[in-house]
Amino acid sequence: ECGKRIDLLLVKGTDNVLVDAAGGTQKAALYCDGHMEIDEGGSLTVTGNTRHAIATNEYLRLKPGTGRITIPSATGDGIHAGQYFLMNDGTIEARNLGGDGIQAEITKNPLDEMNGQLFINGGSITLDIASPDVKGIKCDGDMQITGGTFAITASGAGSKGISCPGNMLINQANNPTDITITASGGIYTDPVTEETSRCMGIKVDFDLTIEAGTVTVYNTGLGSRGIKVDGKYTKGAAAVVKASVKN
Repeated sequence: ECGKRIDLLLVKGTDNVLVDAAGGTQKAALYCDGHMEIDEGGSLTVTGNTRHAIATNEYLRLKPGTGRITIPSATGDGIHAGQYFLMNDGTIEARNLGGDGIQAEITKNPLDEMNGQLFINGGSITLDIASPDVKGIKCDGDMQITGGTFAITASGAGSKGISCPGNMLINQANNPTDITITASGGIYTDPVTEETSRCMGIKVDFDLTIEAGTVTVYNTGLGSRGIKVDGKYTKGAAAVVKASVKN
């Protein structure tokens, strides 16, 4: 609660488990009011029974050599980072979520560094997104993926495998990039506004640039879409895209 940087060390060879109680006022089972950096090669399993599993009020970084983070379930998001989320290495697995898989939320101060952005430079992410109208990976700003292996299943009505309201860049400048998304959900209807939302593999509100790497989207749900880009879509010669793209 001090609002400062916290180093969370997952000591190699250790298995660490955190579970909170339901019905509390806490924001997450593991919460940091400041910014948190996760390091070392042990494992961490976190279950969020009240809200999120892991949350920070400022940025969250996974350093090179980070081990495995498993989220068996959470009432809210699996990982919720204020300011920005940066993953350099490690393994993240999350399922049975009421909210998003990984979210980077903009802070109240628009001048904060890299505010609302999300960066993934390597590691492995496996997400099972089954709730309606939620996202596997979501940010409030731009998104960059420059390495890593992704396996995302979006089976909830109106769910999105990856959602970016800004510009999105995919390449493999840091590590090989292999993104596989299955969009098997149907169409979601908001009970209040009656607006509808389709299940999609990737949705980008501005420009999507795929310079290198492999991106595969299976949109099998009724009315689902592969990739939707509202801005400019650019595909480089070193990129392999196996998906239907609506631009």
